Amino acid sequence: MRPSPFRHTLAVLRTTIGLTQKEMAALLECSTPTIQAIELGKLRLSDKLAERLCLETGVSLEWLLEDDVSKPPVTLGSEPMTKDTFVETRAARARPLHVGDDVSRIQAAYVYAVEWVGVVLLRAAQAKRTDLYIYKLMSALQNLGEELGEEPCLKSFIYGVRERDERATWFVPADTAEAIMHQFFEWCAQLSPPTPKRRSPRTSGKPSPRRQPG
Repeated sequence: MRPSPFRHTLAVLRTTIGLTQKEMAALLECSTPTIQAIELGKLRLSDKLAERLCLETGVSLEWLLEDDVSKPPVTLGSEPMTKDTFVETRAARARPLHVGDDVSRIQAAYVYAVEWVGVVLLRAAQAKRTDLYIYKLMSALQNLGEELGEEPCLKSFIYGVRERDERATWFVPADTAEAIMHQFFEWCAQLSPPTPKRRSPRTSGKPSPRRQPG
């Protein structure tokens, strides 16, 4: 197999999706020299920039940070990364999020977040780094909450459920977790605007009078 001419996965991704270094810099809101330095191996790809890259392109963070240029790029869903998948990601990012008609996306994001919280937690537990995991997760969520805000009704419901539970603070029983998830999906359903009912034309049984010509 011929060795890859690229030194960093960023360069592999950029050429796969058909962007110039200048276009990639504009997409990530950084300078072109920064892109050049990372691709040449002179500058480390920061976690923040890597996360932004995944968000904007849909590429797998794991593939990106592994920095193995011999492997082809893959998406967050482990599918082959192509120019088409990049265009689809950009289209989804450009489409405004209308809560009423995007409930399925919100629900999918919720499930996706729960899945990845579990995946990383198990890995942290195996490495005996659960405390570090909890600290970083809570810090990240607090930062997001400060930036985006929190849904007060759902937050109150969650705290209410936990306060009624007499078991340990960090232990969330299955029935409690299920109740919280159920309530979340209930709130999502309420975000959908009601479908307007068609009003059937009223008939009196009498023919409508004809207008006389003026």
